[in-house]
Amino acid sequence: MTALVDEQGRVSASYGLNAMPSSFVINRAGVVTKVHEGFREGDEDELRAHIKAVIEQWCIRF
Repeated sequence: MTALVDEQGRVSASYGLNAMPSSFVINRAGVVTKVHEGFREGDEDELRAHIKAVIEQWCIRF
């Protein structure tokens, strides 16, 4: 496996990333609904709740 290292941070700068890891939640319409930078214990609960809300917003109910 080949791994590339961006020592000068050019790739992350070109995408406007301020922290690693960076996560983006994009809804079905292609709208970024959340940008999460960095990671701390417990962040997954907030992200999970947001993703669930985005999914529920776009679900078709019969």
